[in-house]
Amino acid sequence: MTPLEEKVLKSEILLKIRVTLRKVKKLSHEVFPTVGPQKILLLSERILEQIINRHKDYSFNQMFFVKTGILKLIIELISQIEYSTVKNVTWSIIPAYNMLFTSLLKNTEYIIVPQWEENYAIRNRNLIEEFSNHLLVPGLIFEIDTPEKKIKEILEDIPEKIYLIKYSRLEKLSALHMALLGHEIGHIFATRWMNEEYSKFAHSTTLFTQLKDIAMRELKKEGLTDDMFVNDFMQMKMRSYNTLIIKNYSELLSDVFGCALFGQEVIYCHPNPGIVILYYL
Repeated sequence: MTPLEEKVLKSEILLKIRVTLRKVKKLSHEVFPTVGPQKILLLSERILEQIINRHKDYSFNQMFFVKTGILKLIIELISQIEYSTVKNVTWSIIPAYNMLFTSLLKNTEYIIVPQWEENYAIRNRNLIEEFSNHLLVPGLIFEIDTPEKKIKEILEDIPEKIYLIKYSRLEKLSALHMALLGHEIGHIFATRWMNEEYSKFAHSTTLFTQLKDIAMRELKKEGLTDDMFVNDFMQMKMRSYNTLIIKNYSELLSDVFGCALFGQEVIYCHPNPGIVILYYL
């Protein structure tokens, strides 16, 4: 790529950054039912202004990483936040959700977004953690010798955790849809348990041993037990098993959490009530 081509592409990326910043500032004047959107917009504005202030020092590669990293994240989030205003969100669910978050999750806010799809979902990762990963990339948003303490000043007045939750606009008048939203909150706790406790659980019970036995039987069937890479094949199968178990455990734990919050109402609105019924048995 010639220097002229790089210059043109950098200019195009800079234009996208400026347009995104204008959109962020415009959205900041909207009214939202929760604190989460305003905090994400405030953080995004700070980051975009920091990038604009530094853009002359960027190489083309750095500019490209900005575009495919932090800029992509901000654009994705503001496209959601745009629909999380008071005029779009079912207001009746907000007091109950605020109460749940205040009582169960400390220093945690959320963004709630209606969607036309008939499903409920949570972006199962703390948004602030995602932003922090980009902020701490050496020499990108901040100069390479910037102290970490200085970098984290950009997070001043920002909650430690913000989650994005989506619910079905089609079911906003249903009294049962709160129970399904309870399942989505449950994913936050399920993920925490899986990250902190699953490995200890698998090793302290017979689960890990059983998985190894299953993997060895499959390797024997495939004639791979005498292969020099048998340990690598074993690790691949164990990773596959654990990924599947973690995914399913996460759903089951979220169901249990939803049942604990909303009781038997979860059975009536759950897409797979058999799973929830097991909890009561």
